[in-house]
Amino acid sequence: MEFSEVIARRFSCRKFDPDVQLGDTALSKIFGDALQSPSSFNLQHCRFVAVRDTARKQALRAVSWNQEHIEKCGAVIAVCAVIDAHKDAESEMIRGFYEDNPALMRDEAIRSAALAAMTLMYAATDQGWDSCPMIGFDPAAVGEILDLPENWLVAMLVVLGKGVEQPPPMSRLPLSEVLRLETCSGPPLPEA
Repeated sequence: MEFSEVIARRFSCRKFDPDVQLGDTALSKIFGDALQSPSSFNLQHCRFVAVRDTARKQALRAVSWNQEHIEKCGAVIAVCAVIDAHKDAESEMIRGFYEDNPALMRDEAIRSAALAAMTLMYAATDQGWDSCPMIGFDPAAVGEILDLPENWLVAMLVVLGKGVEQPPPMSRLPLSEVLRLETCSGPPLPEA
């Protein structure tokens, strides 16, 4: 599939066939691509937990505003960010850049996790799976259910599976409203 087709095909699917699970091979293919995501200084802040077990998905649903697609999807992916990934950097400069700056550490970890989550969703789409990113959950409760280390935070959940709904019509702001040249008050890109 061409990349522009992947982008056009991906949508936030909320209705999944509960009988279709993601096997190890499917996850391996998706994550083979997702792991190519960029990260600051190549610190690779992102870690993932894939949940396919029915009871654990039910527990996650209970702390995720009771959203049905958590339980019905083929796999729930917790996209996690290692807040102190800089500690493993070989460079003293990189370690010093983040040290004693918890806001920067958290922001950088979240940025890297967000890039990885988007790559994950595009990779899933390319492999014929549907997805939905989610932020409606109790992060502490999710962390407890998944037994996450203290230095990991859940940036978002991404549900994957075989959708049983058609994508809704997409509405996007026109380019002239979202892109300015040179400064915020600059002109929009001329129409082609």
